[in-house]
Amino acid sequence: MAGLTSCFVVLNAGLFERQLETGYPINIITSTSTDGSVAFLSRMFAPAFGIPEDHVCGSAHCSLTPYWANKSAKDGAELLAKQVSVRGGDIRTIWHEAKGTITLSGQMKVIMKGEMFV
Repeated sequence: MAGLTSCFVVLNAGLFERQLETGYPINIITSTSTDGSVAFLSRMFAPAFGIPEDHVCGSAHCSLTPYWANKSAKDGAELLAKQVSVRGGDIRTIWHEAKGTITLSGQMKVIMKGEMFV
């Protein structure tokens, strides 16, 4: 993780779209929250894959959870994250370090169904 940005930049990332052209195909920005009930804020952009901004990104939160769990010294505890995209969403995350797994929970909406044959 490259580092943290300010809460202002996370909340207003749309104002900085040109600066978000980093050369990386996926850009996740994160910051602490000014709301004590939320552990961290995030936004996720992947314009190289045709995703200007992901509304609520589970894979981004799987990447961010170990970092924030270590930073807050709350290994194994539930952290509330807020993705502050236009639609936005709250994600409850738990890092199970010993198992090497992360649990995500929250409200969701099915936008596509299908079958995959391997």
